[in-house]
Amino acid sequence: MPALEHKEKVNQFVTIGVQYKHGGYKSLDNANKGKWSARIKYPNRKPMIRSLGIPYKNGSDFNKRLAVAAAEKLALEFYEKARHVDPSEPTSFRLLATRWINEAEVKAEANENLLAKGLPAQHEVKGGRGYWTPLLVKQSEILLRKYILPFFKTLDRGVNEADVTTMTPQELDGISEWIFNNPSPEMIKKGRPVSPSLVLKAITVVRHVYRYAYEKNIVSQIPQIQRPKRQLKERVRREITDKEYETMVAWTRNKYQDDSYLGEIQYRDLEGVIWREKVTTYRDYQYLFHLFLLILANCGIRPPTGNTPNTWIKWSHYTHDKKTGITTLHRPSEKNHDYKALILKSAVPYWEALRKFQKDRKMYHPDGYVFAHPYTFEKKKGGWKKGDPIKSFAGQWRRMCKELDELYPDSGFNCENGVPQSQRITPSSLRSFFITKRLQEGDANIQKLSLATGTNYDVIMEHYFKFATEKEYDKLTKGTYTRADNLVPEYNENGYYIGHKQVEE
Repeated sequence: MPALEHKEKVNQFVTIGVQYKHGGYKSLDNANKGKWSARIKYPNRKPMIRSLGIPYKNGSDFNKRLAVAAAEKLALEFYEKARHVDPSEPTSFRLLATRWINEAEVKAEANENLLAKGLPAQHEVKGGRGYWTPLLVKQSEILLRKYILPFFKTLDRGVNEADVTTMTPQELDGISEWIFNNPSPEMIKKGRPVSPSLVLKAITVVRHVYRYAYEKNIVSQIPQIQRPKRQLKERVRREITDKEYETMVAWTRNKYQDDSYLGEIQYRDLEGVIWREKVTTYRDYQYLFHLFLLILANCGIRPPTGNTPNTWIKWSHYTHDKKTGITTLHRPSEKNHDYKALILKSAVPYWEALRKFQKDRKMYHPDGYVFAHPYTFEKKKGGWKKGDPIKSFAGQWRRMCKELDELYPDSGFNCENGVPQSQRITPSSLRSFFITKRLQEGDANIQKLSLATGTNYDVIMEHYFKFATEKEYDKLTKGTYTRADNLVPEYNENGYYIGHKQVEE
């Protein structure tokens, strides 16, 4: 195999160097008489050396960069020929991702049409859970546009795009750190850090694209990309204390009982007199927010999310057995978990109060939404109809925190943008409150609690379980050696302990 002078490694598969016709590089006089060549060695294949046809110019960085670009292009051509890849199939990550998302969009639309006809969805997410939906496609597109494609742009090699056939596992492992250090402009504006869950979703999308390439026979395996911990302690939501919970309950209850909290409208009659009227709709929504707080704090589910329909609770999910008193809430697809959440017996009246509220307003339906709009509000863009789901109580939550923070400046209710996630109280904090109370006061089995809350066992151990030796002292000391009460320590003349002796009466 011809020798290479001035060798330089381009990546783990390619090395460039200079070849000379007459015995190699011997002096400065013939330094520029060689040509750049590339040595290419893929796993399980024989190495090869090919001339790049570029004259070597000693000391020229631009000349070397031209050689690197040509070597990478040549290496890719050799790889595709060796694997007999269909030339019509792209190998750049960007183009593969575009084709994958286009196919996913077609599958999502087909599933929607089937569901509209009362038929089950058929097109599954390969390598994932569930079926394709327009929302899932949209979320994947956002992750690609804001995080994934910008990351792969950093892996471009010369004139080529980031290529799935030549990228190394080490390069792919760098996506987690890159996303953590490059939040989107929207997140920067809101002062929010990138969460581990967002990075995990991005990695899942990357693997989906590689799975697509695998099925097209472009790559031989789907990479196992290094994943961050699902939660980091500094990113965990701050828990709610007993006093804070009681304060929130009292505040929301006052909101719908005190007329001074009601909203009002102002109008002028035909005679020019200004009138003001209280608006009862505000009272109803404050009442629903109060019940929302009570219900979530006593069943431990993840709060319904505005853009995720499968998290909206329906009455058909709620089961109460009057004979046994067992009450559960089926969560068919909560963050890819399918489980039955437990509802505390003391919380059943909250559910019944909500059911009564809907029946009084003639909007209750056995398969309707638990948190639903009691009024129709239509406008040109958006709006809702009576019975439509209330997608979130985010606005009321922020107003509550802001007012409570003004009333109690040292309480820490502040949830404004820019406040670190670990210091903010959010609706998810109600879930943390429930899990913590079950561990501290309910003496719940951690494994069973993880199943009843759709939570990973390790997450509970790391973030919710707080072991207290003093509390468990009696349980931990059972079975140890016991000594009669009438015995006292005995010491010899040197002051050494030699056992116990019976107390003389």
